[in-house]
Amino acid sequence: MTMSLFQPDQRASASGDREGCSATALTTAAQVTGSPARRLHPHNQAPELPERQVEKGSMSIERALVIAAHPDDEVLGPGATTARLAGEGSSIAVLVLGSGVSERRVGGTVESSHRATERAAAALGTQRVLFGDFGAANILLYEHRRQDIVSAISAAVRDHCPELVFTHCSSDVHIDHQIVHQCTVYALRYMATKPVRCLLSYEVPSSTDQGLSGAFTPQVYVNVDETLSAKVAAMSEYTFELDGLGRSELGIRTLAAYRGMQVAIPSAEAFTVARQLWL
Repeated sequence: MTMSLFQPDQRASASGDREGCSATALTTAAQVTGSPARRLHPHNQAPELPERQVEKGSMSIERALVIAAHPDDEVLGPGATTARLAGEGSSIAVLVLGSGVSERRVGGTVESSHRATERAAAALGTQRVLFGDFGAANILLYEHRRQDIVSAISAAVRDHCPELVFTHCSSDVHIDHQIVHQCTVYALRYMATKPVRCLLSYEVPSSTDQGLSGAFTPQVYVNVDETLSAKVAAMSEYTFELDGLGRSELGIRTLAAYRGMQVAIPSAEAFTVARQLWL
C-alpha cells in the first residue's frame, strides 16, 4: 500500500490546528467556531509517494584488495561490500598488516588471531588472506618503518593486481589507520605500480567517528541489504573485539541503516574517494 509522507489527520499539534492539519479537521473546527474552513493549497499538501523500486546492478569488478591495519577492520569497514563483490564473482583478497595481538587482548596469540581472520574471510566469501604481522609483542603498527609497510602493501598489489582497493580513512583518530592510509596512497602512486582504477577509504566504528581532523563525508554508497548478515556473521568471529556498541550486531546494523537512509535504501556501506581513474 502506498502511503503519504505524513498522514494528514495525524499532523495536528497539541496547541491547536495549524496549516498542516487535514481538511477534515479544519471543517470540524469551522463547525464549532462558525468561521470558514481554510483548505490547503495542493502544493502545500504532502504528496503521495510511489512505492520505491530499486534495481540492483552488478559492480563489475574482477579483483579487489582490502588493506586493513588490524584484524576486524576489514569486516567493520567494507565487509558487506566485499561480500557482495564476492557473490558477484569478484576475486577478493585481504591484507591485514597488524598482528591483532595487543595489551587489550589478554592471552591472545598471532595464531588465534589468524584463525579468526580466516573464519571471518570465509563468512564474507573472501578467497585470499595475507598477513603482515606488524605490531606483535605490543609494538603498534606505526612504530614500524614506513618503508616496510609500503613494501608489504606493494607486494600484495603486485600479487593480486586489483582494480579496486579499500583502505583506511586519512582523518581516522587511530594513528595506525592514518599510517595505513598514507602508506597505501604512497604504494599506489603511478610510478610504483600499474594504475588502480579506484581507491576507496572506509570508516571503522569507534575510530573514524572519533576523528577530529575532518569529518568522514562519503561520496560513494553501496547497497548491502543482501549481504549485511554476512558482515554480522564475520564480525562474530572476532569475539575479542566485540564491545556492545559500534562493534556489535546492533552497531553494524544501525550504521548501515543510517548510511542507507542517506541515499534512500535500506542498508548501505559508505566510502570516500581517494583516487579514481577513468580509462
